[in-house]
Amino acid sequence: MAGSFVVATALGVLLPLTDPPPADNPLAGPTVEVTATAEAKTLVRKGFNGTVEILPVEADVAAIELLDLNPEQRKQFERLKAERGAIFGKAVRENLDLLMELGGVNPKAQAGKFLDLLTRVGEVLSEYRARGTMMREMAPYLTREQMHEVRSLMVEYVRARTEAIRREPGADASPAAIAIRMQVETLGEMAKGSIESAVAMGSAEFELISQRLGLTPDQRAKIQKLYEPIAIQELQGRKVAPIAKVRVFFEISHLLTKEQMAALADYTREEKQAARGMPESSAEPMKMEEDR
Repeated sequence: MAGSFVVATALGVLLPLTDPPPADNPLAGPTVEVTATAEAKTLVRKGFNGTVEILPVEADVAAIELLDLNPEQRKQFERLKAERGAIFGKAVRENLDLLMELGGVNPKAQAGKFLDLLTRVGEVLSEYRARGTMMREMAPYLTREQMHEVRSLMVEYVRARTEAIRREPGADASPAAIAIRMQVETLGEMAKGSIESAVAMGSAEFELISQRLGLTPDQRAKIQKLYEPIAIQELQGRKVAPIAKVRVFFEISHLLTKEQMAALADYTREEKQAARGMPESSAEPMKMEEDR
């Protein structure tokens, strides 16, 4: 009984489900035959070892992305993606610790904790889930043929991913367990994408530093990696002391040229001044004092 409760609860608390399948087979999905049109496109991508790769977004979003949308349909799709992404991203930013904790729990060994975390994650995603699926939001803008194609692509992916999970040694191959796993996998990939976008160092601050130092693409990539811990703290809403940023910049100084080092020195000096609460008008006297 407890196991059934866990399954029933978990299936309903994460991401909105498209056309909920029958209770006796949570993975069955709508009855759709894959047509020649759908076969020309696919959501199934296999890795070098033959495993089916997990989609970085919900299957209906990925499927609609593959459609031959006209300009108006594409406009509506991009609008909805932006709206949904903003809601989901906000939930991720405000609950990053909770999502990371969920990712570290073993569903079989820690069933009680897993259920508790799933419920809490479902609560923080309530605004996102309330919108329903992308497929339902796009329904007014898609033709019947396009809706059919979306369902076909989704069914093909679900079947392929299901079989891949069943082939894993020791995996729980029950339909309900696989359905839960796929929901959690999708949630994880979406959260990862949201986090990566937020900490991709495309912020105004990093762009300013990059321009001031004239960073090469290779330098940008390496500095991004070093700066990520600070970016993640900011993503979580934690205040990062300016001096902490200064230390990071000193760590990356060996990647820079002499001219870039000079530009970095100027920047870190400004950061120190800001940390001390020095007004801009006091910057030059302070510089003179430090240079003595």
